[in-house]
Amino acid sequence: MPTSPGLSRKYPHHYPAPRKYALVISCVDCRLLDDLVRFLDHDNLTNRYYHLTFAGCAIGLNKKAPVYHPTCTQRSEHTCVPFDFSTWKQALYDHLKLVLTLTKGEVTDVYVIEHADCGAYKAFLNVDYYADTANPDTSAEHNDHHAHALELAKELIEWYDTPAAKALAADLKKQFGLEELRPPLVRGFLMDLRGGVERLFDSPTPGKRTKKARTPAPATDDECYM
Repeated sequence: MPTSPGLSRKYPHHYPAPRKYALVISCVDCRLLDDLVRFLDHDNLTNRYYHLTFAGCAIGLNKKAPVYHPTCTQRSEHTCVPFDFSTWKQALYDHLKLVLTLTKGEVTDVYVIEHADCGAYKAFLNVDYYADTANPDTSAEHNDHHAHALELAKELIEWYDTPAAKALAADLKKQFGLEELRPPLVRGFLMDLRGGVERLFDSPTPGKRTKKARTPAPATDDECYM
């Protein structure tokens, strides 16, 4: 599929710029890989982010992951076992611990980047937002992506108060003199099929109610990447 370097893409701006290293969590969908790299470059993250990909991005990584039964032609002969997302969750936190070690605890930002027309959401939730191609249900699609990305963001921040995180913090202090392992800012985004990006929510803060992202203002020249 050809890239479109001349295509205008709208990006959000009203949030703090990433400070040090970032962990990027996105989907495996190949259609938007070039657009994802452009967006991360726009946020000045080139050569300073670690990238993890999972089908559906956040949907299989949080406690509210749906019960998913893959299509099976042998159901009359046995009881189908639902797909096990726990291995995905374990992989996420194993990689997070490794990245924190490699960066000496300096992961200040996490980007959870969902995208429109996600095949994993269609399969895992058994819903087709684009069944009516002339009038897709983008509202339901947005709400589902928002819910799963936000739940993952909350759980990522809560992880920093777990025994595993505290043990890692002790190791980082011993190895590198790190005084405190602080939770990162976790931001959720939704990318459309033209590569434009919408911010889904402000980073959750432990013990505080999460704010939804403000309704974006009308596009201006500095909100578009050419």
